[in-house]
Amino acid sequence: FEFTLKDGDKKLEAEFTADGKFVKSEEEIAEKDVPQAVMAAFRQKFAAAKPTKMEKVTKGDGAGATVVYEFDFKDGDKEVEVYFSPDGKFVEQKDAREEKDKKGEKK
Repeated sequence: FEFTLKDGDKKLEAEFTADGKFVKSEEEIAEKDVPQAVMAAFRQKFAAAKPTKMEKVTKGDGAGATVVYEFDFKDGDKEVEVYFSPDGKFVEQKDAREEKDKKGEKK
């Protein structure tokens, strides 16, 4: 189950299993809230990219929780999602349209 919460300009999405176990959250953040190492790594790897959305993604909870920072941007006619660890290490790149199709979202 996925829930979308808004508090003013802030938006948070949270996912839970059918039995109520927390899976992950995605919180939209401003550039000023992205760790400096992450922003520097993004700019170095994707110098020409202009992010259309930035999110802090937390999977799991407690001591086992992991955090990555997601940047969405357009590369020509492609929509791209890239992920970095909190220390600025590149994690992965995905086609955003394929991800939306998996979730059943409109393009």
